[in-house]
Amino acid sequence: MGKFFELAKTRIGENKNVVISMDKEGKVSIAQQLVVNDNGKEQNIFLKNAIVLDSEAFAGFKDAVNVAMEKYLKK
Repeated sequence: MGKFFELAKTRIGENKNVVISMDKEGKVSIAQQLVVNDNGKEQNIFLKNAIVLDSEAFAGFKDAVNVAMEKYLKK
């Protein structure tokens, strides 16, 4: 895996983001990012163990999230 380019990011907590990125080979990474304040400057630190998916697995992941959201909203 090489350099990743950010596709989307969303805040999931006071100091945490989920970041979806893609590398030049089309692999997608879903990672947690810790956001800390260092003397007034925001620092973004990626946590270990990101999920890396090819395009087929990424589509399956999207479907699973949609199913989970439907079930969550019906609770």
